[in-house]
Amino acid sequence: MESAIATTRPDRMKAGRDACLPVWGPSSAWRDCGNVLRSRLVRRAVGFNLVTLCLLLAALMAFSPTRGLLLQQRQQVLELQAQLVAMRMVQGDGSSALAPMMGQTISIRNASGSVVEAAVGPAVETGSLWSRLFRPSPQWLVVEVPAPDGGRVVLRESPALVDAQVEGAYRGLIAIFVCGLIVSVGLSLALALMIARPLRDLTAAAGRSGPAEGRIAIPDMTGRPDEIGRLSEALRSMVDALYDRIEANEQFAADVAHEVKNPLASLRSAVDTLRVAREDQRPTLMSIIDHDVRRLDRLVTDISDASRLDAELVKEEEEPCDLSAMLRGLTDHLGHQAAGEGVTLVCDLPAAPILLQGLEARLAQVFENLISNALSFSPAGGTVRVWAYRRGNRALIVVEDEGPGIPEEALTAIFRRFYSERPEGQFGDHSGLGLSISKQIVEAHRGVIWAENIMAEDGSVRGARFVVGLPA
Repeated sequence: MESAIATTRPDRMKAGRDACLPVWGPSSAWRDCGNVLRSRLVRRAVGFNLVTLCLLLAALMAFSPTRGLLLQQRQQVLELQAQLVAMRMVQGDGSSALAPMMGQTISIRNASGSVVEAAVGPAVETGSLWSRLFRPSPQWLVVEVPAPDGGRVVLRESPALVDAQVEGAYRGLIAIFVCGLIVSVGLSLALALMIARPLRDLTAAAGRSGPAEGRIAIPDMTGRPDEIGRLSEALRSMVDALYDRIEANEQFAADVAHEVKNPLASLRSAVDTLRVAREDQRPTLMSIIDHDVRRLDRLVTDISDASRLDAELVKEEEEPCDLSAMLRGLTDHLGHQAAGEGVTLVCDLPAAPILLQGLEARLAQVFENLISNALSFSPAGGTVRVWAYRRGNRALIVVEDEGPGIPEEALTAIFRRFYSERPEGQFGDHSGLGLSISKQIVEAHRGVIWAENIMAEDGSVRGARFVVGLPA
């Protein structure tokens, strides 16, 4: 049943993922655009750009030096024009001297200030909205120059002419503003579509339930070289890790149920037999019950340790620890066990400390388990060697025994939960979680662990070797 689930689950997950992937096409373009326009993020992006452009236009119109420059230039032109009128009067060409242009008034005053002669040019048409908007003051331009016989030539011009030029400049500025406004709104909408729609799709995918027999499908946007692509990658990784954890927990629960059933079945059989057994059979049955109870206790303890391991590895902070000192302490502690089993425990460590960052108690658990396993597999009179050295930024720790070795097909399987390769005399004495927990601890420290057989020159197996590599 478990193998059937393992083989069919990836196919069902792929089908569920494909069923949830969004399908894009021209028919949905307008609908997507309408949905995006209802987004508050889109409205804010467009609104902020519009406010910025309007403030820029207002600042240009309020602080533009166009009117002042035009007034200065016009003042200089009027002075030249008045001087020309005075020169013509000196030459006696009075009939053509007074020839005002549109919006101008030319008058000749005598020495006492009385008007001797005056001429008024065509009036400037006013009254349009633009004229009222761009004429901030009705003050006329006035120029006076000396005239013959002590008089003066006075030339007055309506500011409407300058205002008309300013109006033309502002019309061009507003035309540019309108074009910029259209481009800005278009670019804002395009940018908002590139941001809001993927975020909406990611939110919708993360918020909906997945298919009955599959995973929640997060849209794949990892091809985008921006924050949206990184967010999509992070969400997809998070969802995959979450489902992997759920599947691991499901598999772990199934394995626990399977492992617990064996000693329970043995206990039930022994208890049922005990009711009808003869007196001479009772000690054997009690021994079986005691063995199964101890096996269950050991199994429950290891399961509890394995279930707490993830939380502890995440919550606890790594600290500097001396690997050499840790291994010396373990070999001294386990030396008595080795001597009791007739095995020699040899420790070969460098004099200099091997420092690394990690959880010292958990790393000690790894090496204690490896050394204990090596002792249990070594025959009487054998030797277990523990040695370590530093290579670059890695620390390598090796535990070797002189036991029967590991079957080639089991070199990787021994790190699976509840897998055990034990001699018949040790059946039930181990839960099969030790190497699995050790592998989990080592990988949490960004390290690696593997097993291999020690081969003799004649090709025979003369022991097993476990190697742990940790960053140092």
